[in-house]
Amino acid sequence: MNDTHLRRLIESLCELPQELLADVVNEALHRMNETHGSENKASGEESRLFLGVAISEFEGPWELSVIARSRFSMSDSGYASPPLWDFCQYTRCKRCEIDLQSAQKEGRCPLCGDDVYMT
Repeated sequence: MNDTHLRRLIESLCELPQELLADVVNEALHRMNETHGSENKASGEESRLFLGVAISEFEGPWELSVIARSRFSMSDSGYASPPLWDFCQYTRCKRCEIDLQSAQKEGRCPLCGDDVYMT
C-alpha cells in the first residue's frame, strides 16, 4: 500500500464516529490476532493487540479500559453499527479480569473472546 492509499484510508477512518471507528479497528485487530497472533510455546507467553481508552477526571490519574469487541463480525449479516452513546457501558471480563467498555450493551472480550454484558 503506497502513501496515497494510506492517507485516503486515514482520512476515511477519521470521518467515522468514534464508536464505529472502534468497531472497525477492533475487527481488524481481531482478524490480525487470529492470523498473526504472537505465541511463544516455549515460555507459554502469548500477546494480542487490542483497543483501549484512557480516562482522566478533573486532571486526576488516568484509568485504562479495554474496548470490547462487537458480538457480531462486520462480515456477519447481523452486524449493526453501534448507537452513538460514547463508551458509557462498563463491565469486567470474568475470565480475564480486565475492565471493558463499550458503546453497546453486549460485546466480546478482545483477549479471551468470551461474551460480556455491560451495565
